[in-house]
This record gives sequence, C-alpha cells and structure tokens, in this order.
Amino acid sequence: EYIKDHLIAALELEVGCTAHVPGANCPSAKFTDMNYAKWYHLHVDYCVENGLIYGTSDTTFSPNMDITRGMIVSILYRLSGEKAGSAEVEAMTFTDVDPDKYYAKAIAWAQNNGVVYGTSATTFEPEEPITREEMVAILCRYAKHMGYDTSARTDLTVFPDFKNVKSWAKAPLGWAAAEGLFYGAKTSTGAYKINPNGLTTRAEAASFIYRFCMLNAQ
Repeated sequence: EYIKDHLIAALELEVGCTAHVPGANCPSAKFTDMNYAKWYHLHVDYCVENGLIYGTSDTTFSPNMDITRGMIVSILYRLSGEKAGSAEVEAMTFTDVDPDKYYAKAIAWAQNNGVVYGTSATTFEPEEPITREEMVAILCRYAKHMGYDTSARTDLTVFPDFKNVKSWAKAPLGWAAAEGLFYGAKTSTGAYKINPNGLTTRAEAASFIYRFCMLNAQ
C-alpha cells in the first residue's frame, strides 16, 4: 500500500508537470540548478514530492553530483516506511558511521535487515560515492527484504563489459536489467554497457528509485 500511495502521487504530479515544463506546483521548481528539459525532471519531482530525496540546500538539488552510500541507504529507509531507534544504532557494527549523522538510523536499519553488508565488517564508508553495481545490489536486497520478486534475469553477456561485473553483483544486475530498472550506459559507438564500476549521480539515483516504485506499484 505504501508504494501504491506513491504511484497515486506520481500520477497527480504528471497533471501539473511535463517532461520539459515545470507546472505551477512542480516539487522541483525551487531548485535553481534543475534543467527541466532533461530526462530526469519527472523522476526528481516524484522523489522530492514523496520525501525520498532532499535537496542539497533549499535551492539546489545537485542532479549531477555523485550520490553517496549514506544517501542511497537513506532513500531506501524513507521508502520502506520502517523505523530504527537508538538501540539499532548502538548495535550497528560500522565504526565509521557517526551516530549523530542524518544517515545513522538508515544504515543501522539496513544492516539489521540484511540490506547492506558494508565495505568490511566494521566499515560502511557512508560519505563515499556509490558505484552502479553497489547501488543495484543494495536495491535488490531491499526488494527482497520488502517481499518483492527478484527472480527475473537478463543474460549480462549482451553487454560488452559484462566481464567487469563482480561475482556478487551478477544476479542483482541481471534482475535490474530484466525489470527495466537500468538500460546500460551508452558509449560513443552507440552500444550500451553496464559500466558496473561507474558512479551514480543524484539524478540517476532518482530515476532508479522512480522505476523501482513504478515496477512494484502494480
């Protein structure tokens, strides 16, 4: 029901905005660094309207900024509608997560529910940018936690750089490709590649989350 409510909100947004023109009630109109003619406009609108992604200031969204590991987990925490308390934060094994930071409860929740494993047993590196394969792996584990079907697969050998995918990321990326959550990065030759070690911008993350919500709102 939580995601279905988000879908209704998205449909209402589309009445006020188009892919190129901000409507009178456009949620991202306050951000002066948004290009409303870009592909990410409605996706950012959706995430902002539903309180999933906040601006980097009152007037900036920073769509081209690399999203961090702490940011992406915070988005999924908000999307889940679940809560973590001080006990979960205290039980967290990641010593590099400041308990006073905005992402502390989100990361504690994610570790407690098997959504994240960290970069080691004691580190999470919340301020580091997240790679495409890392983000998809976390999203896939989140989907499993929420009870969604993650069995769909695409044969990754259709992408020229499939050999660059780490073993732990093959199943999540196969699932994400099969479900249309990502389409690969277009190269100068016109071919599409996974670019698993490439970083993810805030605009790209908004698109991932938007597609995921639409997929699971059926």
